[in-house]
Amino acid sequence: MKKLLMLVMVTVMFTGCGSKELKVETPKTVNTEYGEELNKDKLFDVKKSDEKTKVKKVEQFDKHKVGEQTIKVTFTDGKIETKKEMKVTVKDTKNPTIELDKKEIKIEVGDKLDIKKNIKKVSDPVDGELKYSDKEIKENGYMIDDGKLDLDKAGTYEVKVIAYDKNKNRTESVFKIIVEKKKETPEQESSEASEPSNQQVSQNMNAGQNSYQEPSKPAPKPSAPSKPQEKPNTCRVGVLPAGAEIGNSGMVFMTMEEANVWGNAEILNENSKWAMENGWWGFSVIQCADECGEPIFTVDFYK
Repeated sequence: MKKLLMLVMVTVMFTGCGSKELKVETPKTVNTEYGEELNKDKLFDVKKSDEKTKVKKVEQFDKHKVGEQTIKVTFTDGKIETKKEMKVTVKDTKNPTIELDKKEIKIEVGDKLDIKKNIKKVSDPVDGELKYSDKEIKENGYMIDDGKLDLDKAGTYEVKVIAYDKNKNRTESVFKIIVEKKKETPEQESSEASEPSNQQVSQNMNAGQNSYQEPSKPAPKPSAPSKPQEKPNTCRVGVLPAGAEIGNSGMVFMTMEEANVWGNAEILNENSKWAMENGWWGFSVIQCADECGEPIFTVDFYK
């Protein structure tokens, strides 16, 4: 009887130890950036989970797939393992970049110009270089809007380069083309000056032997060169001209990088009115110009 009782106690003790489960507290959802690996520290709450808990394996996660995904995560403390299903949302908040050779191109009327040669590189931070399209697109490539460019008419024209990544994030960059009137060469001027007009020939023929000519008047003394006009004091870099259009963020930045960093921070900040939790899916960085004509950048959020 004593032996039977001891056997029962040992069985109960063994069963109690084997039934212990690993306690892991996981968040309802996890946000991560497109193209980046999961931060395993965000997959569980260290303070509310058992000591020594860590992530052993992650299954069914695709870092190149935007949207909500259901993944399986195996947790362990070195002795006990447990597997949980979790929701992960992949968001692409990084816009494509556009690199131009020049912000302003000057040519003469009638000259030929290949606009594409002024575009050094158009690429996405994750997917790499984007290809040119001669048709209107909304994703995975870039196009050129030359507006009303006329190389046979003098004037200043704006050309827009518009890029979209695979997830429809948009970036726009602008450069100017100044078409100037043709300049006459010295040879043309000399040829025109040496050819007498019909009126001059007629006058010479009617003059007969009277070859008297009035003495030429001395050339006037050259006036002193005027001083170059300075920019008005009201011209300040970073100040928008009156009536200028900017993004709905109301913000302007001196560089595209600053605009991208600020936009990413706002859309990932749960306390920001531009946060994804409030329905904003991404943003565009648009280039404009300040009162001095210097390039500046603005951020426009979209849903």
